[in-house]
Amino acid sequence: MITKDSESPKLPADRLGPGRAYALASSALAVAAARRFPDGSTYGEIVAYSKGLADRFPGGSELLKPAIVEAMLRTGRGEEGLLDGLDMALVQQLLLMLPHALLAEQELGDAEKQEFINEVLTLTDEGA
Repeated sequence: MITKDSESPKLPADRLGPGRAYALASSALAVAAARRFPDGSTYGEIVAYSKGLADRFPGGSELLKPAIVEAMLRTGRGEEGLLDGLDMALVQQLLLMLPHALLAEQELGDAEKQEFINEVLTLTDEGA
C-alpha cells in the first residue's frame, strides 16, 4: 500500500472535522500536483505518470486507476468538471493517497517538508 507504516488519515481527519480535512487534502493535492507538474508540463506527462503509478504501488492498484488518477491530477492543477460522476468514496481515498505518492518521489528534506506544509496551510486558509 502507498501509505504503509503511516498513521491512518482517519485519526487526524476526525480531529479536524470533515470540512477542514477535505480542504487540507485538496490543498495538499493542488500543491503536490503543481510541484510535480509545473506550468509547461504536458497532458502526456500527466497521462504517463497516471498510467505508471499503479506499477509503482502494486498494493494500491485497485484504487490507482489511470483515468481517475489523471482526472484527480488535472483537477489539482485547476481544471474543473473532471470529477463529475466519479465514485466520491474513491475520489476521497485518492485525495489522501496522491499527495503522498507525488511527494514520495521528491525525497524532501525536513525544511522542504515544512515549506510544503506551510504552502498547503496558506492555500487552505485562503480558500476558507
